[in-house]
Amino acid sequence: MQRKFFFVIGLAIVCIGFTPAYAQLCNCPPASACKPCSGGYTSVTLRYNGDSPALVVIIDGQSVLANLTLSSGEELTINGSKKNEKFADREVPVLVNGVSNTVLGPLCSELTVGSTYGLFTVISAESIGGTVVCCTTPPSDVTAPVISNMPATVYVESTTACSAPATWAEPTASDNCTLKSFTPSHQPGDTFPVGTTSVIYTAIDEAGLSTTASFSIVVSDKKAPVFTGGPAADVVVAAAESCNTAVTWTDPTVVDNCSLQLSQSHKSGDSFAVGKTTVTYEAKDPSGNTAKFAFNVIVEDRTAPAFTSFPENIIAYTGPTCTARVSWKHPSATDVCSAVTLVSSHKPDDEFGTGVTVVEYTAADAYGNKISRSFTVTVLDQASPKFVNCPSNMQMTIEEGSRTNVWWIPPTALASCAEITVQSSHEPNAVFELGNTPVTYTATSSSGASSSCTFTISVIQSEKQLEISKLITPDGDGANDEWILANIHVYKSNKVVIFDRWGGVIFQASDYDNHRVVWKGTNQSGGLVPTGTYFYSIIATSEFRRIETSGAIELVR
Repeated sequence: MQRKFFFVIGLAIVCIGFTPAYAQLCNCPPASACKPCSGGYTSVTLRYNGDSPALVVIIDGQSVLANLTLSSGEELTINGSKKNEKFADREVPVLVNGVSNTVLGPLCSELTVGSTYGLFTVISAESIGGTVVCCTTPPSDVTAPVISNMPATVYVESTTACSAPATWAEPTASDNCTLKSFTPSHQPGDTFPVGTTSVIYTAIDEAGLSTTASFSIVVSDKKAPVFTGGPAADVVVAAAESCNTAVTWTDPTVVDNCSLQLSQSHKSGDSFAVGKTTVTYEAKDPSGNTAKFAFNVIVEDRTAPAFTSFPENIIAYTGPTCTARVSWKHPSATDVCSAVTLVSSHKPDDEFGTGVTVVEYTAADAYGNKISRSFTVTVLDQASPKFVNCPSNMQMTIEEGSRTNVWWIPPTALASCAEITVQSSHEPNAVFELGNTPVTYTATSSSGASSSCTFTISVIQSEKQLEISKLITPDGDGANDEWILANIHVYKSNKVVIFDRWGGVIFQASDYDNHRVVWKGTNQSGGLVPTGTYFYSIIATSEFRRIETSGAIELVR
């Protein structure tokens, strides 16, 4: 049957002939939920299948049933012009972006639920009386599911369990109808053994059609075996009398995340010759990763030679050349396993200078075992050292304090042959207290002879008298404006009191210093006292003495 479709230009409706194409899909309502169409359709629900959003206009008679923008997959429901009545027109045009896309026939014989018309699929409908309408014929599905976004091969390294967990972004599956199941052989996060494992995804739709896709999990073992324990250093043992010996040790432990093979060059308890032998362990796993552990077994002749005779310490005395020729008999030494070589620091009949000289002998066997022993040759200069320019007694006079630094030229000690060590009780420029202090220099030769130089440092203090001015003229001319007590600073503490002729105190102060604390002819209130005779009392104390004095002062203005 020839049908018509419409498109809208402005407010005009143009009719053009069109024959719709019907395509059966597989998303009909279940048979238990619907009944056959009866009397025509009153409501139809459409799904928009276009790739991009579009303006959809649907017209029935004089009514615009829809005028809206739909995106792909969105649905809309259109109803007849009157409730529970079929559509007004035999042909209901559907326009997309102003162009007719399809025509819907609202009669039961002209529209099938589950079919596609243009860019729209009828997904549900109701006929007169409110009944849900089913598909008129069973759907036919011949398209298998599609699996997308399949991961590429996943590479991971094994853990300590000779396996490793692997994860991946899971693929997706879609179907033109309903996807019944989508199952993997493994889940992300599963643990996989060393080697290659296929992960298979299977998608099955409601029609029983299936699709499989796979990728590989490759678990590599890059972990070499690990040795622990065993000797931490070379195993060194003493040789037995036969110069060979059985050597034991604790075997190392080796572990690997997979299985392994272990080989070793020697076993604990094997016999080893004198010298150094390397013991090697090697572990190898199925992936070819290897590890080695090695140490040396060193068998030594540890028996050192022994001296059978040895010289005693020798004392000799200098001759005219300040040396002495000393002789002794070489020691002798023996060894259990080999000949002995003797090496000495000095030889009999060598000349020795003053002082103590160590003569050392070393006996060594063929295997490097050594023993050393020594004796001393002491050459003495019997003459005692002599001091020249020993300082005379010194006296230092100080004006203040109780100590002072004293400088002198140190004396010089001489000896004909021996080395001399000089010690002193004091050094030049040392600090000396008041009184007499002896200073002693002692010279000791390497032979033990000694002599000394002693002088005395005497520190005395000069006496400074307190000088008291008898006149004060506080007239501001710069002369005698203040009452000056010369040398008052020598005394650590003092107290000064000034009286008038009737005995009244007009000034008193402690720590009088002629500057900060000084009498300027004023009374205790700061007022000027008149010309006249005044009297004073002074008590002053230094480190060495105390003075108390009194007298009269003339004040002239």
